[in-house]
Amino acid sequence: MNFTSPEITQSSNQEKREGKRHLDEQPTLTSRPKRIKNSIGNSLAKSVDRWTAIAEEQIRLQHEPKNTSAEKLMPLILELDFDDEWTMQTVDLLVDKRNAEFFAAMPPELRKRWVMRKLDLY
Repeated sequence: MNFTSPEITQSSNQEKREGKRHLDEQPTLTSRPKRIKNSIGNSLAKSVDRWTAIAEEQIRLQHEPKNTSAEKLMPLILELDFDDEWTMQTVDLLVDKRNAEFFAAMPPELRKRWVMRKLDLY
């Protein structure tokens, strides 16, 4: 049992066709020429690759130890030319990771003064 009149059905069918025609006129990814589709696909792939590389680099930097390992700090500590007692106190000072990072990042000419100030020698 159909409650719609034939006129309403015809007008709605016509509107559907016009709407479909309107949708068909707008280019979609699948209706574009192959060259354009490939260009868009390549651009997307390059963007994804770039973002992936950035994310991987950030992850690597987060997990990479800073330049504060004992093997890397010891030559810097020995350059200070302290006696054994002050060298050991400097090592104790640099056990704190933040102090070790600052120490390693400082220019060589400032390291000795910084350590002496931290150890109340200056």
